[in-house]
Amino acid sequence: MMTGSKKIHLFQMAVAALSMALLGGCTLTEYEIEEEGHTWRLNGLANDSVAVVKVTFDQWGTEHDHHFMGYDDDFHWTKDTRYYQVTMNSYGIARSDSSGKTLSEKSRTDEYGLRFDRLDSYSPACGVILLDKKKRELDTLEIDNCSWDEGDSAKFVGSYVKVDRSFYLVKDGRFPSQKPAYRVDYVGRNIKFTDANGDYIIYGGKP
Repeated sequence: MMTGSKKIHLFQMAVAALSMALLGGCTLTEYEIEEEGHTWRLNGLANDSVAVVKVTFDQWGTEHDHHFMGYDDDFHWTKDTRYYQVTMNSYGIARSDSSGKTLSEKSRTDEYGLRFDRLDSYSPACGVILLDKKKRELDTLEIDNCSWDEGDSAKFVGSYVKVDRSFYLVKDGRFPSQKPAYRVDYVGRNIKFTDANGDYIIYGGKP
């Protein structure tokens, strides 16, 4: 037969155990991975025909918090990051260094500069104007639909002017074509390179 003091002691122990459970002493956070895969994204150019891509291994899922008053939430982890060099005009891939080093992108070179301007006030068309070192206009790259952000992003890289993820060749003070020599698009987690003829190459999956 328990005395009153023993009952009180057992009650206090039960309360303490319950408090520990409620505060998380015996609870878990569970991560349910629902999707995973490699994501390919442009990092820059290594030269005029080779791009440097950043490939990450990502996981997506739901975090189940089993603590008192816990809740479920989505999560995204990047578990691994590596850089590769890929050719843009034929299939070819090689491991790059860990920094993913690329050609520098510049707003001007020793020979040329750039200016961005609206072609008219009635359409979203704009022009990326190629200038010589005395700021005289040499040629204009016409873009049908653009934003000021795209104009501000126009940079020289290698033999190209890069606008967004399109690379337009510059040769002898002109744009030989109004079509990009290469355009980069993302198709899901894959990366797609399209040349001026419309031919394309897609890289994706596990390198």
